[in-house]
Amino acid sequence: MEIKKVTDPEFRKYGKIVEKIDFSGLIRALEEKRRFRKLLCMNLP
Repeated sequence: MEIKKVTDPEFRKYGKIVEKIDFSGLIRALEEKRRFRKLLCMNLP
């Protein structure tokens, strides 16, 4: 088995690498959503 880097040309068909974009807001929103769902599930009968 040969392990390749995601920057290898063979990976181009799967998309591209995104760099220098701040995803912290998105991650924070997803974490809040997960916490909210967890809270809802705890209160179910």
